[in-house]
Amino acid sequence: MFRKWLDDTPDRFDNNEIVSTAKWLAILTVAMVPVMNIVFFLYWALHSRDDEYPASMVNWARATLIMMLIVVVVVAGMLFLGIFVGIWERFN
Repeated sequence: MFRKWLDDTPDRFDNNEIVSTAKWLAILTVAMVPVMNIVFFLYWALHSRDDEYPASMVNWARATLIMMLIVVVVVAGMLFLGIFVGIWERFN
């Protein structure tokens, strides 16, 4: 599944059009809305075979999803560690 994401051969994307500034502003506005951003990022990242979206936008959506996943894992780990340390100190 992830192999197709990481395969960036030049012939993979046929749509190399330039994304306008207005379109980027619209995309960034969508990215600010909490739940809608994940839905749209998944849509843009997974529907790249349609050649409907520019390659730069698809790659940006994928990179953003990967960064969101890393942040969620780090925050969950810190939360778990904080809870564990609190419980440990309470019983010792």
